[in-house]
Amino acid sequence: MFLIFVVSAGCCGSSSTYAKDGTTSNSGASNEQSNQPTIISTQQTLVVHSYSEDAEITVDQLIRGTTANAIVRNSNSFNSNPTSGYEYLLYNVRVKNTGDDSLTLFPVNEFPTYANGVKSDIAFVVLSDDYRKYSGTLELLPGAETNGWVVAEVPIGSNVKMAYEPLIGDALGFVQF
Repeated sequence: MFLIFVVSAGCCGSSSTYAKDGTTSNSGASNEQSNQPTIISTQQTLVVHSYSEDAEITVDQLIRGTTANAIVRNSNSFNSNPTSGYEYLLYNVRVKNTGDDSLTLFPVNEFPTYANGVKSDIAFVVLSDDYRKYSGTLELLPGAETNGWVVAEVPIGSNVKMAYEPLIGDALGFVQF
């Protein structure tokens, strides 16, 4: 009975997102909280207020195509080339806990990419120390901030968005690449 309550609370709790810099979100509301997922660009900050977390999420670096393919290939001799017709996409995600409670993140699950509307697989590759990947579970205390790289394999030239998807519930926002 308790487990059902927790899942229901996660699915039914209110949440809102908006762009921190005051730009207009996809709902047409400027810098206001909205129940629709907000779409922002890289270098903008997605502000998240939900039943379980308050955070600011920014994708501050993006590398794609031949440069990303070379970074992956040169980082570890066991990394494979992307599948034919695909390319590697590396993006650096910065997360700040703006709430009063600790924030637990599962970056591999919470920052997926969608290429042409289809969820893409996270690429399990080894990167050099210059590109510290998110791994495992992260716990951020109030006010703490961290960043790390995520690697995906996407179709060459595809329209790509990164979603912020908490473990319970739908996507709260997207970063358009």
